[in-house]
Amino acid sequence: SFETEEGKMVALMGPNGSGKTTLLRILATLDRPSAGEARVCGFDVTKDTRKVREKISCLPQEGFLSPALSGEENLLFYGGLLGMPRSQARRRSRELLERFGLGEDGRKPAGRYSGGMRRKLALACALLQPRPVLLLDEPTAGLDPVARRELLGLLLENTEGCSVLLATHIGEDAEVAGEVLFMCEGRILDSGAPEELKKKYVQGEVLNIQLPARLARAEELLRVHALAGALTPTHRGYRVCVLPGRSEAVTRDLASLGLPFSIEVSAPSVEDALAVALAGGAP
Repeated sequence: SFETEEGKMVALMGPNGSGKTTLLRILATLDRPSAGEARVCGFDVTKDTRKVREKISCLPQEGFLSPALSGEENLLFYGGLLGMPRSQARRRSRELLERFGLGEDGRKPAGRYSGGMRRKLALACALLQPRPVLLLDEPTAGLDPVARRELLGLLLENTEGCSVLLATHIGEDAEVAGEVLFMCEGRILDSGAPEELKKKYVQGEVLNIQLPARLARAEELLRVHALAGALTPTHRGYRVCVLPGRSEAVTRDLASLGLPFSIEVSAPSVEDALAVALAGGAP
């Protein structure tokens, strides 16, 4: 159970299978809840479906753009579905294309867009007709760090006054929200501002460890030192939260493996806090 404030951006974080997408689909009136109730702007999602749909815009994780249509034609198509007059839809489409840096590419087929351009166009479709609530499911999925930050900037600049619920597993995405909800197996584990959650769960140092291979023995050694045994694999090694003063012991144990490695102390992230929370750590 949870409530969000009007005009606030809230990030919903959790591992795959935690229920993030299911929750968004229920709020978007695409799925019916098996129990309990959900309300959007005071309207019940099962009893007041039409009124809820008038209040929301959605950006699903899966692609919905037509690759054969141009960027502007995609926007005009969805403007028609929303019942916008053709002239208004065209004016709003061109405004969003310019604002999102797609003005020169508006007449190109969307199938020729890069991944970042397609996500920007998809966000423009979701913002075509301003609504008080915006539901976003993994909006930066598959984007490189530069494209992800650009998309988040556009999101912040174009949703002022809008209530946003953003489902993500990426800590940097959650950092832009005013509140973060940790979710696991359909339940809310904890909630709070990003900085509050980091202070609560990451009580020590965060180590970024690089290893040439992922080894079961290395994971065993690292879990001994990790807060609540929480260990996060990365594309180059592992990320682990340890109590102050334990980095020397980590270095000694990794040296016993006989493999080259490096350790770098990092600032804590919301992802680190989530990993500890999922492992049952912190108060």
